[in-house]
Amino acid sequence: MLAVLDLGLPVATIAPLQGLIPRDVGSAPTLAVAADVGAFNLGAAAGAALGGAVVAAGALRRPAWPGPCSASVAWP
Repeated sequence: MLAVLDLGLPVATIAPLQGLIPRDVGSAPTLAVAADVGAFNLGAAAGAALGGAVVAAGALRRPAWPGPCSASVAWP
């Protein structure tokens, strides 16, 4: 169950956020949506870099730990 929430919840927030942003930003909705997409892309790149560092360090016996650890740090 936790894996389903971990995979589905972040992806499920993208469309509603992008729908709410133009309503609330005023005169620059395109810039705000672009910044939102950029933040999601930055998070994806950081996750890939963390995963690559784990693989490069030779920690292949427990490759699933960095994801939950980084998510618990990032959770508001």
